[in-house]
Amino acid sequence: MNELILLCAGAAADTTDDTAGARAGLPVPPLPGLTALLARGRIASDRSLGGDPVAELPEDAWLRERLSIPAAVSVQALECVIHDVPMPCWRLTPCQVHLGMDHAMLIDPGQLRLTADESAALAAAAAPAFEAMGLTLRAPCPEVWFASGPPWPLTTAAWTLASGRNISAYEPRGARARDWRRLLTEVQMLWYEHPVNLAREQAGQRPVNALWLDGFATEAPPPGSGLMVSASPVLTGAARAAGWDTRHAPGAAQALAPAFDATSRPIVIDLPWWRAPRRLGDAPAWQQAWQSFEDWLRVGQAPLARAADQRRLRVVLTGERRLLTLDSAPASRWRFWERLDVRSAINGGAPASAAGRASPPRGPVAGARAASTAGRDAPRQRR
Repeated sequence: MNELILLCAGAAADTTDDTAGARAGLPVPPLPGLTALLARGRIASDRSLGGDPVAELPEDAWLRERLSIPAAVSVQALECVIHDVPMPCWRLTPCQVHLGMDHAMLIDPGQLRLTADESAALAAAAAPAFEAMGLTLRAPCPEVWFASGPPWPLTTAAWTLASGRNISAYEPRGARARDWRRLLTEVQMLWYEHPVNLAREQAGQRPVNALWLDGFATEAPPPGSGLMVSASPVLTGAARAAGWDTRHAPGAAQALAPAFDATSRPIVIDLPWWRAPRRLGDAPAWQQAWQSFEDWLRVGQAPLARAADQRRLRVVLTGERRLLTLDSAPASRWRFWERLDVRSAINGGAPASAAGRASPPRGPVAGARAASTAGRDAPRQRR
């Protein structure tokens, strides 16, 4: 289908059907650029993922559906494709688990800032424990490791879902969960007084005391056709696994203009600004992410407008559980009396209204993760 899709992961406010239980949060700032682009648009879909806890982030759920990724395959683990790690394999993330009085919390792995040498040394120490289980450990980059071997019957959750939370609801479960815990405990013992960790602690850095099992890549999705424009290794790996072409980074819209004109395949532009602020609960950075998006739209206004005249334009926004799609088709441009209140739609949902008058939102908004944890699938505890 001839579509141009802007993926804004982490940009949507979350709401609940129960107004009294909805989490208060940050409202989305004014959006003149996006409002102009979607002036004759509509809310194509607005849904909240179920589950307690939710099984995966809405952006992963959207990508799984878009690329027809099998249910047993971890979206995160498909990054193996860009590291030339053959399937079947496991994806692992070196991390720190902070032990509190009555909980264990996963510290955001990005805060470790592991070097390549540190990663290689820790992986070398852990490799024999994996080999004893029939697995070959690989560390192609500091942040992402893989273990080659058949998957175990386990239900897993990506670190991006568990980051900053009590991990009890997100640890691997299933027939071989005990085997995984035994393997992890052995690795933790090997790392407890490892020279890398001793040096990191002496330098005031966080030690690496755990591996997070993100899931398994057992098979590629059925082959498809499209263009994924993203700086995310996960999205790039998943797209390549599905047979899509990829470009490394979003870049300026002007630079992408030839791609808009040259293909009738779907084009997904992954806009990354909201992910880390939302995950880390950084409210000012989340607000700044919207400004970065508006700047990007303003600079690329002409080619984006031309593309929207020829293609169905979709803007996909995700929150903690929410998956919101706004779209605008060329055929809708003649409906001059309708105007989508984009800001209200993102804040909590106002459908298109006549003569530019927005309907009142359905409920209070919920913004960046820092705002509140009431009504969450699992309590987030911060230190």
